[in-house]
Amino acid sequence: MKKNLLAASLALALGSMSGAASAALEVNTNGVGQINVLPYYSVQDSYNTLMTITNTDLENGKAVKVRFRAAEWSDDALDFQVFLSPGDVWTGAFGIVDGQLVLKTSDKSCSLPAQLDGQQFTTIRVEDRDIERLKEGYVEILTMADIPFHLDGDATTFGADGSAVTNIAEDGYSASKSNNPLYKAIKHNSSGVPTCDVLGTSLVANNSVETRPATPADPTAAVSGQWGWMVAPTSSLTSSATVIAVQDSKAFTVAATAIREDVAGADFLAPQYFRQANTTVQFAGGTDVTDVTADRLFWPKGTTFATELGAGYPVYQFDMPDMSTPFNAGTPEDWRDEVATLLQKGSVATDYVVASSIGASTDIVLSQPVRRYFYDYTLVTPSATQVKGVDYNRVINTERYLVGGLNETPYAELTASNKVQVGAPTFFDREERTFVSSDDIVASPQEPSVAAQFFLEGETSVVSIKNGAGTTGAIGARLTNVDWSFEQNYSAGWAVLSTVAQENGATTKTIADTEAAGHGGTLGASLPLVGFTAINIFNGAAGAAGTNYGQVLPLRVLD
Repeated sequence: MKKNLLAASLALALGSMSGAASAALEVNTNGVGQINVLPYYSVQDSYNTLMTITNTDLENGKAVKVRFRAAEWSDDALDFQVFLSPGDVWTGAFGIVDGQLVLKTSDKSCSLPAQLDGQQFTTIRVEDRDIERLKEGYVEILTMADIPFHLDGDATTFGADGSAVTNIAEDGYSASKSNNPLYKAIKHNSSGVPTCDVLGTSLVANNSVETRPATPADPTAAVSGQWGWMVAPTSSLTSSATVIAVQDSKAFTVAATAIREDVAGADFLAPQYFRQANTTVQFAGGTDVTDVTADRLFWPKGTTFATELGAGYPVYQFDMPDMSTPFNAGTPEDWRDEVATLLQKGSVATDYVVASSIGASTDIVLSQPVRRYFYDYTLVTPSATQVKGVDYNRVINTERYLVGGLNETPYAELTASNKVQVGAPTFFDREERTFVSSDDIVASPQEPSVAAQFFLEGETSVVSIKNGAGTTGAIGARLTNVDWSFEQNYSAGWAVLSTVAQENGATTKTIADTEAAGHGGTLGASLPLVGFTAINIFNGAAGAAGTNYGQVLPLRVLD
């Protein structure tokens, strides 16, 4: 019921969008889209993570934003831009080197910053600048723009390999269209190396977004000097990540969830290119930060936005675009809601194996890549008696905030400890025996005297089964993990996990209803999430020391 209520409210909101009623994003089950979301990375203990991003478009280059977000609050841990030529693949790996979380790559694709190899993840956005908070999370990959071969109005023409074309007719292009300097710069030569020679001042001069114009009524109408060498992004990216426990010889490979516009093609109407720079975004008259992001970390403080309070953090060029930045004429909230609707799941089913005789373990990863766009920030006046997790839960620029979920959203009942309560899971064995009821399940960590409640913590939640408190058995998660155990001697079977938020008013931040009519209530709802199940089995008879076998299963959505 709650899921249907939320879906109806979002549908009404989306249906009333100006100029966006016919627009529709979709999850592409083939794994190709303008947006890719990798649900998990880890560098815990001996774990490293490998990544690939492939441009399946054989005609256009791509300007791609890659952002790693930490597990607890999805803080920006590292972001950069990659410029993929047609058919290009970018690869990288990251892990802990000399106590620092470091990206390693020998890839030749153009990027900003130009030197990605050895780039350290940054702790400036996480509390206490604690690198431990960055060791797990998820990755968002956004196609900011296409980079076409030809642009109008240039007198010089080059072929696809960058060489001059003497016979335009044979090249298949009209004389009115000619070369794109950015395309030529990112195109790999016969040695597999692009020049990347215009990615400095020339790129800024021809694609400056230092000042953001108002979202145009027709986003395809270029603003002078705004889009320059770029056009609206098309669907072509596919990505994967492999989480490897080097010392334990086990690996788990997951494909990205791909989001694209549907066949009507009414969503990605304009590029959203921002500079990879730590200068603040400036806005033209009549626009402000609320026109480019629903992330209230960057929205102004105070009561201007009623219950939608911001933290007033300055928005830098490198912060944009994000998962809420619209590529059409809608608002960031419209875009956020459309993506959230796509990713909502009422429950997911998965196999599990926990047989101790074969050292089996099962972890379910549930990442919520749009959750941060449903927060609001209430500034808390500091006092000596305040308790973190009760009175406040975040420190931002030395100020204390109680971060809660916006009303009438899936996160309306977000607790002060950054948890969302969900319904009880059910477990079956492989022989059709009766499922385990909620009364039979122990949730860890939780006080023994408290009636069992089930929570997903943080933005990348990891649920282990019969593992006990502490580091999970399959993927070694320890930041935002919970364990659900039961006494029945089921060593393998299948489980149904509820992903519907439950009301928990006693621990929820409450604020006055000052929004417009029809808003302000609290509502449990299906959570927007992506993820997978990792199962590990140890074969002690293989070789002198035995070996691990890793298995990855997609989430099966039941409702």
